[in-house]
Amino acid sequence: GPFGNIAHGNSSIVGDLIGMRSGDYLITEAGFGADMGAEKFFNIKCRAGRLTPRAAVVVATMRALKHHGGVEKGRLTEPNLDAVKRGMANLDKHIENVALFGVPAVVALNRFSGDEESELKWVLERLRGRGVEAALCEVWERGGEGGVELAERVLAAAQKPSQFRFLYDVEDSIAEKITNIATSIYGAAEQNYFATGVSSYTLDFTVPPNLACGYYNLFVMSNAIPSTGVAVRVIPSPPAQPPIAAGATFLANDIGTNTLLGRWTATGEASVQ
Repeated sequence: GPFGNIAHGNSSIVGDLIGMRSGDYLITEAGFGADMGAEKFFNIKCRAGRLTPRAAVVVATMRALKHHGGVEKGRLTEPNLDAVKRGMANLDKHIENVALFGVPAVVALNRFSGDEESELKWVLERLRGRGVEAALCEVWERGGEGGVELAERVLAAAQKPSQFRFLYDVEDSIAEKITNIATSIYGAAEQNYFATGVSSYTLDFTVPPNLACGYYNLFVMSNAIPSTGVAVRVIPSPPAQPPIAAGATFLANDIGTNTLLGRWTATGEASVQ
């Protein structure tokens, strides 16, 4: 498990090496999704430990897909195929992140007793229709027998030639590494860097001009910068034709301190400030 070192969400290199010498296959956990745990596993742990992963298992549940599709936690066991379809965007991104490293992904759809058969079938067909290996994982209810199909698909993926690669070179600058990870793994459009010791600063976020009504998060890492104020401006690019839709709401969150810096709602004008 990954919790021996919570900083990067991975188990130790020593533990993995012991496991590799103790059996035919080693399954190690890179916690916190394919955006945090897996990225650090591939870029940092595999580089330091000279490890070459052959396949990655991405675990999904129907409840998680519905939650990412906008369903409140108290209603996740209710049938809602539309929410499942919306939530697939999250799973798609995790699969895409794994593929960036040249590693085949196998989706383990973790089944629970209250899951709808039609929704499970839709997810599996949708994944396989796009060339993604996927299997139901029913070990919670059926023990080892419920994981046989998943194991077979993982073994088949692991026997393919490895195309594993890192996202950046160790000689890249810190800014280059941050930009690489932010744009490829997290989908960021741009990054801003500021010198320390400033009393205040302004962040400009460029966004498409035709955003529909809805909520959009802008993530700011400011706790490491000694400052007294943060101003956030949201500017359409190209400017204002058509303008950002009235009602589009932007939430600026400081991911360092987990606090909301501000909230802006578009009025149909060229920018939100």
